[in-house]
Amino acid sequence: MKRQDGYSLIEIVLAVAILAIVMVPLVGVMIRGYSVGVDIGDQIQAVFYAQEAMESAYNVLSHQWEEVSVGEYHPDLGSGVWVLLTGSEEIGDFTRVITISNALRDADGNLSDSGDEDKKTKRVEVSVHWSDLGVTHEKEIVSYYSEVGVVEE
Repeated sequence: MKRQDGYSLIEIVLAVAILAIVMVPLVGVMIRGYSVGVDIGDQIQAVFYAQEAMESAYNVLSHQWEEVSVGEYHPDLGSGVWVLLTGSEEIGDFTRVITISNALRDADGNLSDSGDEDKKTKRVEVSVHWSDLGVTHEKEIVSYYSEVGVVEE
C-alpha cells in the first residue's frame, strides 16, 4: 500500500470545525472585554466632567454668592476665571448640567428632600449624561454650600 503525503478533506474539515468551536467564544470574550473597557472609560470621563463642574460651581459660589440664582448652568473658563453660563453643555458624547436650588430643611433644621427652603444654603447637583449603544447612562454629584463653604455632601 502506498502512503500519501498531505491531509485528507476530512482532516481539514475537522480541524476547521475545532478551530471554529474554540474561536467563537474567544472572539465573544474579546468583544465584551473591549465593550467593558469603553464603558469604564466613559464612566471615568463622566466623573471627571462632573467633578470639574462641581469645583467650578463651588468656586463661583464662594466669590459671587449673591449673584448666583436658582437655575441650570454649565461651567465656562473662557476668560481664565470660572463663570456659570445658563443651560446645559454638550462635550462630545456627554451632556453636563449644574442645577442650583435652595436647600430644603426638615422641622429639626436638617437638610432634607422636603421641607422649608433655606435661602442661605444652596443645593448643587451636577449631572452628566451620555448614551452608549442606545442606553443612556448618568453620573450625579450633589453637594450643599452655604456662604461659608460646604455644609454636607
